[in-house]
Amino acid sequence: MCIRDRYQRRVRGTEIPDVSDAEEYKVVRKAMDLLGLTSEDQDNIFRIIAGVLHLGNVKIAEINRGEQSSVKNPEVLDIIATNFGCSKADLDKNLTTRLMKSQRGSMYTIPLKPLEAEDARDALGKMIYSRLFDWLVAKINKSLSMVDESDAHCGILDIFGFETFEINSFEQLCINHANEKKKK
Repeated sequence: MCIRDRYQRRVRGTEIPDVSDAEEYKVVRKAMDLLGLTSEDQDNIFRIIAGVLHLGNVKIAEINRGEQSSVKNPEVLDIIATNFGCSKADLDKNLTTRLMKSQRGSMYTIPLKPLEAEDARDALGKMIYSRLFDWLVAKINKSLSMVDESDAHCGILDIFGFETFEINSFEQLCINHANEKKKK
């Protein structure tokens, strides 16, 4: 089995020997419970991550001799819109056009060229992931502030398991993002 999308590249096989995804999922859910994340928050976290990953499956097509773009596989937008809680039409529009404000204050919708649309897709994924990360850090910090300070600490050293992949793309993005936030 191969998973293929822009953010994960190609990952051959999704199983790590002697690791049970079901058991690891339970461990993650228990950790989220201990941090005080509600079941709704947890479900939303997984929905957002799923939406970002599916965003990597959006393919952009060239129309009007490369002056405009469209989503080549609009069925993927249904999944993303459901996960993000937005309309498919708004998602499609925001991936293929941009708004421009004139000096007089008028707003114009400008079609994006294919490369611009791909950049918009990737920027949206990074922005959503970044906001989720910031929200999670704030939740963790709030949770830790209720614990005796001598016992409370949060550190990001490395994320075990990613070294098993031949190509680290989305996973490496997550690690790099965490490290950049840690440096600030």
